[in-house]
Amino acid sequence: MSKSIRKTNINMRATEQEKLLLEKAANLAGFSNLTNFIMTAARKEAFRIINDINTIHLSSQDWDSVVNLLSNPPEPNQELKKLLS
Repeated sequence: MSKSIRKTNINMRATEQEKLLLEKAANLAGFSNLTNFIMTAARKEAFRIINDINTIHLSSQDWDSVVNLLSNPPEPNQELKKLLS
């Protein structure tokens, strides 16, 4: 990701134990500060969630069916012909 200046605040509350846990993990992972650690982790999880929602998972049998239908589409029925005319 390119270096961009963060100008928008996100306010959070945490327990002291949560803060200590996050600070320890950030330190162990080599992050320069807690903000960079939290934003990196949150961004990674956000992309994962969005990708999971936007990805269609098919079995190999279902994939073969899709490919077959795309390669050999059925003849248009009367309703489709009417819609397209």
